[in-house]
Amino acid sequence: MGNPYISIFSTHNLPDKKRDLETLWEMFVERSWEDKISGKIRKNVLDSWSRCQETGVDPMQLQTKAALTEYELNHLLKGSELYQIAKPIIDNLFYKLKGTR
Repeated sequence: MGNPYISIFSTHNLPDKKRDLETLWEMFVERSWEDKISGKIRKNVLDSWSRCQETGVDPMQLQTKAALTEYELNHLLKGSELYQIAKPIIDNLFYKLKGTR
């Protein structure tokens, strides 16, 4: 059956399937999908769309809002023992790999 978490069953004729998926998504967002979507999209994907809709995720939002301000993040990191121990190691690795692409 392949990957149960992707929305398209096969890559054969992908441009048409992408258009079909976009149409199904629009129908879902407009809440006019009841019987029209069933069986045309993987259940896992439809369930994910439903969960997002139930929790109020805006389907037109292109980028998520920041969970923390930069100040809050810096404050949290300064208090993190793991971050304090790992940061010099990660920085050292970054500088060693920086020019290697």
